[in-house]
Amino acid sequence: MENLKSRKLSFGKVMLITIFITLFFLLGGYLHSYTFLSAIPYDIEGTGVSVWGNIWKIVWAGLAFLFIKFYNKELPIPISKMLSFKKINFKIIFIVLAVIALVDFSASIVMQTKTPNNFSFLYLVINFFFVGLTEEVVFRGWAMNAFSKVTSTRKANIIQSVFFMLVHLLPWSLALFMGSVTISEIPILSLAIQLVYCIVFGCVLGRIFNKTNSLWTTIIIHCLNDVIATFFGLGF
Repeated sequence: MENLKSRKLSFGKVMLITIFITLFFLLGGYLHSYTFLSAIPYDIEGTGVSVWGNIWKIVWAGLAFLFIKFYNKELPIPISKMLSFKKINFKIIFIVLAVIALVDFSASIVMQTKTPNNFSFLYLVINFFFVGLTEEVVFRGWAMNAFSKVTSTRKANIIQSVFFMLVHLLPWSLALFMGSVTISEIPILSLAIQLVYCIVFGCVLGRIFNKTNSLWTTIIIHCLNDVIATFFGLGF
């Protein structure tokens, strides 16, 4: 195993760290199910706001941020640059969200979906801000950034988007392992669509991050993408 204490990045080291961070995400589901932490409500009923989910995602992203900070001088986009509010590109945000809204609107017509009865823009922005913040720290702030150091930008973007997809698939694997669901209860078609969307959306966000050097730009897009999808009844 490579010496993780060395501040020099290699492809193997970045891959090992990214796998570790991705699998660490599963620990949150395990802890909430089997310990006193289950006393913490998973979500606030009727609002769509996840309580335990957001708490654990902050812990998860915090772990990724420690690696970002440790290897900061090796990363193509350092912390000071990626977190600079001056780097936010509102033009790209507007264009991407306009395209997303058009696609989601068209999909809602084809699939005949409707806005959920409990839809609350304010609560969902709060909830999805944490989702966007934490997932962008992990997959764009760390994975896209670090892989870009040790391989081509194109390959780095594909790899990080695959990990982005996996983190949306792994909870189903954990649920199957724990017996919370059976294979017949898994919505295969909708899950497959979501996973394909994750790869495409992850690549788009990776490209935007590389172009703008701004993590806040991808965080805003990620957050509002989930809100728009929920508004059109497409889930997230």
